[in-house]
Amino acid sequence: MATIPEQYHDLFEKATFAHVTTMLPDGRPHTTPVWVDYDPDGVGQHD
Repeated sequence: MATIPEQYHDLFEKATFAHVTTMLPDGRPHTTPVWVDYDPDGVGQHD
């Protein structure tokens, strides 16, 4: 698993947005801003 370098932890310790982009069937991009939350165990999908 990759880790976030210490110098970038501040990005996850305050209100932060990420932009998730997917491609529509016709090839156009669709972008949605989402909140990013910090988890000391890492960034990704958790149960």
